[in-house]
Amino acid sequence: MLDFSQDVFRLLAPMEPPPAMKDDKLRITHAQLRPLYAPDIAKMKQVLASLPPDTDQSFKFYHILRNMCMSAVVSFMAEEVVPVPNSAMLISKLRLLPLLHLAIIIALKTKGRSLITSSYRCVDCGKFTIFDLDPALPADDVESYRRPMLDYAGYYAPEYLDEPIGIIRHELATPHTCTTHDNKDTITVKSLSIIPPNIGDYTQYSREDGFALGEIAAIFEGIVSINDINESETKALKKSIGKEKLFRMPPHEYRQLIKKLEPYSAKAEFSYDCAHCGTTNRDRTLEPTNLFDFLTA
Repeated sequence: MLDFSQDVFRLLAPMEPPPAMKDDKLRITHAQLRPLYAPDIAKMKQVLASLPPDTDQSFKFYHILRNMCMSAVVSFMAEEVVPVPNSAMLISKLRLLPLLHLAIIIALKTKGRSLITSSYRCVDCGKFTIFDLDPALPADDVESYRRPMLDYAGYYAPEYLDEPIGIIRHELATPHTCTTHDNKDTITVKSLSIIPPNIGDYTQYSREDGFALGEIAAIFEGIVSINDINESETKALKKSIGKEKLFRMPPHEYRQLIKKLEPYSAKAEFSYDCAHCGTTNRDRTLEPTNLFDFLTA
């Protein structure tokens, strides 16, 4: 069980230190956290209110996670004991899953309890099942049917990684053929080696294009090898092909690539029975977007 009353927490995956600390061969393994206070939450509300009404929901989600950590991370620590400066820069380099893990702990520390209200739309009937802090609340309004919320401290117990998240190599089940911009050369893509995007990448590329295109752009920028060629050759090849042609692969191939990167993203899946029609909704993504509402409730 996660003890959110303490102040120092282990990161899901260690991070490489800033350049100034490279020679010490230390890894950033822990973060010191504090609760969020009223001014912190007010600033977060202001940031979210300043976003255009049509802002992509995933982009808002990244803003919430990033701002929660920017406010509540007191410092990072290398090998649990050595303080590390420049927390804002390091937060941008966190992968989504470690960032989500910190944000959940911050929410639990702030509220002093481990239950978080959340709601999910049924894939069959389209109605919502609301998981609420208080299962005793009236349930006569069927559209607002309430159930006990999953205990985040107990449910959200991912496996910790002992090494920094490095390069992920993905082999395509069906090689993908594409042409260069000038249509003079044809390249058959058999494998991609990718450094998984961090929160800074996702927010940067999702800002203008929305999450779906931003995700493609972030992954494209993270590709360090195509067909196991070296990084400089890959950089030239990426320039000659472009991300639109490189990712013009069958949808199932792209889904397999995303699945390979999922352990390093902010996705956690579970199943539940719809409170209205009884349909079992399987492999639903845990909705952490309710974290901010939980903080302000």
